[in-house]
Amino acid sequence: MINVPSGALFGTNFKLIPDSELVYSPAASGFSVASEVKFSQGFLKAYSEDLGDGTILSGVEIIDLWQRHTA
Repeated sequence: MINVPSGALFGTNFKLIPDSELVYSPAASGFSVASEVKFSQGFLKAYSEDLGDGTILSGVEIIDLWQRHTA
């Protein structure tokens, strides 16, 4: 068993490739979460959630909302 100190940070903040080249790359511009979910199996297709204010979002809408707020 290896003991890793809690709260320890490994590595540096130096980035070889910026996130924009991987996460928001030109290759990802045509990706559609809705299309991916529509043609895939899984619970996300039927998932929905009430935000607490009476607004009900589908699984795809939740992912899109999260993506816009974390970008």
